Amino acid sequence: MIESVLHGVLGLLGFCLLALIFSENKRAIKWKPVCYGLIAQVVVALILFYIPLFSLFFAKMNEVIIALQQSVIEATSTVFGYIGGGSTPFEVKPGGNTFILALQALPMVIVIGAIGAILTYWGVIPFIIRHISKFLHRFAGIGGALGTVLSANIFLGYPEAQLTIRSYLKHLTRSEVFTMMTMGLAAVAGTVMGLYVIFLQPIFPKGVIGYVITSVIMGIPAVITISKIMVPETEETTTNQADLKHERASSAMDALTQGIFEGGKTLMAIIIMMLAALALVSFINHGLALLPKIHGHVVSVQLLLSYILTPFMWLMGIPWEHAQMAAELMATKLATNELIAYSQLATMHHLDPRIQIMMVFAMCGFANFGSVGSMLGSFTSLMPEKRKAIVNFGFKAMLAGTIVTCMNGTVVGALYSLGVPIIHS
Repeated sequence: MIESVLHGVLGLLGFCLLALIFSENKRAIKWKPVCYGLIAQVVVALILFYIPLFSLFFAKMNEVIIALQQSVIEATSTVFGYIGGGSTPFEVKPGGNTFILALQALPMVIVIGAIGAILTYWGVIPFIIRHISKFLHRFAGIGGALGTVLSANIFLGYPEAQLTIRSYLKHLTRSEVFTMMTMGLAAVAGTVMGLYVIFLQPIFPKGVIGYVITSVIMGIPAVITISKIMVPETEETTTNQADLKHERASSAMDALTQGIFEGGKTLMAIIIMMLAALALVSFINHGLALLPKIHGHVVSVQLLLSYILTPFMWLMGIPWEHAQMAAELMATKLATNELIAYSQLATMHHLDPRIQIMMVFAMCGFANFGSVGSMLGSFTSLMPEKRKAIVNFGFKAMLAGTIVTCMNGTVVGALYSLGVPIIHS
């Protein structure tokens, strides 16, 4: 137990050291906020795991997501028939599978998008964002505009989160832009959280949504820590509180309609990104397969990345004998996306529960090659005057986002070893 905790401390320090290696201005780093960020990450995790109210809330949220998924299946079965999840007009042979991702699981984002739009129209989400951003401004010493984006990322993806401070974007400092990009890649959008419950249900029948929400919230201080090491603040921060201006709907029905169509756009974006990522990685792998095998394994993008990532999985606290397997999952996540990596994790029933939980947290983020391209397009269109910095930050932000989620995995692994009541248990 003590060894696991010490390994966790070593892991957190090791990831900070990795960030320091890639820092653009080591002398400008303010170490006091960095230390506060590390402590805050652990404290937030303890609060969310220990207080029964949060466990109860996450359990109920999980039940709601499962009920929503059942409702979605009923709808897709009606619209698409058996390919949407309805009864098949033929016998499915043993080992056969009629599950179609695009028509049975992914439509969940449309429903979540509609609910999010209604909650925004009623003022629930803006109220929460406003108060969290004020808290971050007061206790973390970051600008109000940046605090608003970090708070918004709990519920929204990075394209929508930055729109909450649209009028302040041109005033952001280099460090604030990098922090915003890191948060976008270290977090996930509320519209896809329900998908994680579906993908991970085979190994975690309860509590997955709690893991996802906890990962995003405890990732906020880690984002501040890592981004302020890699791109230290050397300018005056944007201190004004953002106005949280949203495209106001004329009625609840209008908000619902807008949410449905936005969810539809997100659905199509996910499908397109998955198709493109899988096709491109497969194409590259066909070329790499012509190279001589490495230790009997065909050369692939995932294999090469896994060799690089194995030491970092061990640094997270995963035993060396399982580090390679964990690295392969993380490599899949980086090369394609977290949904595909989660679908692979869900089949690994033989893994120790501690490792499974650590990987759920470590892979809970948008940091992958496809998202970097999407982010660069989104950010440069809204901040053309900062285009050069944004483009230069692309892969650096992906590295920072990956470090943040790995730190989340490290903290959770250490707390699990201490017997902290992790949500699903």
